[in-house]
Amino acid sequence: MKTFILMLGLAITFESYCIGQTPQSLRNFAASFEVEKNINPEDYKNEYSGNPCLFEGWKEGILKTKTGEEVKLQLTYMVYGQMILVNRGESITKLTNPDIVDNIKVDGYEIIYKTIQESKNKLSNTFLLRLTEGKYSLCKKLTCDVEQPDDQRSPYDEKLKPKFVKKHIFYMLEDDKVGVQIPNEVSEFYKIFGDKADDVKAFCKKYKIKPKKRKDLIRFFETFNSDKN
Repeated sequence: MKTFILMLGLAITFESYCIGQTPQSLRNFAASFEVEKNINPEDYKNEYSGNPCLFEGWKEGILKTKTGEEVKLQLTYMVYGQMILVNRGESITKLTNPDIVDNIKVDGYEIIYKTIQESKNKLSNTFLLRLTEGKYSLCKKLTCDVEQPDDQRSPYDEKLKPKFVKKHIFYMLEDDKVGVQIPNEVSEFYKIFGDKADDVKAFCKKYKIKPKKRKDLIRFFETFNSDKN
């Protein structure tokens, strides 16, 4: 009974943000969330420095599902723990079925949920930030760890807090399929394009692009996609 009431309550909440959706589609959408009683990004501020989330505070964003629903929500992407959290005012809910997500657009970011090749024999599903569009899409995977402070130099020093430290890894999606990690070595970078490797190498030489540089990497994906179209 509690689960039914919760789902109904979430569906009613989402209804004001979903235009032209059926009650069943609202219930299906609401079923992808659950109330999260133990996690609130604001609670970390007293004990940690740094930000466990992609951005500060809650932002209004639009979540688009793979079945076409678009929902306006107050949300955040908590990188520490890899969670999409929604602020409903009286409670915080967590997206428990990220497979429904086509994309989330919030604060200038586009967040997608895709399968990536983490290692030779390991596939995993994860949130990515899409940086460029097109047949070959450049994405960024964020991770967040807690870095413990060094020992205090003096008992009179202010107590140091553990710190959230975010890092990133670049991935390429070809036709939105399984993401492939962008290698650090330029020669290996060409190889991830398979039979297009020679074309990529020639393109980089023509436009004086150095894939190891972040700005050049983004420029490559923007210009290579437009050139091939």
